[in-house]
Amino acid sequence: MFLYRVTRGVIGRRLVDNDMLLLTTKGHVSGQDRTVPLLHLTDGDSFVVVASYGGRARHPDWYDNLVANPAVQVQVGSRHLSMRARTASAEERER
Repeated sequence: MFLYRVTRGVIGRRLVDNDMLLLTTKGHVSGQDRTVPLLHLTDGDSFVVVASYGGRARHPDWYDNLVANPAVQVQVGSRHLSMRARTASAEERER
């Protein structure tokens, strides 16, 4: 994450031919900012991330954080965006 931030996404923006972003959520227990690098897709102006946690039965912590507080910060390359996260609808997941 450090290299992604200081190089404005030049280093770390691609992983195995996939685009990366940094998602910062507010910890639902601690209230502290938590940042995770995630693979993402785009859907129009939206960024799509998958909270699969490697196929485990539970969601990753960052997903629980954004459900509790959907106000998030996203860094995509050199862009820093304040966004509101939400869970995709069944139709969106199917698409």
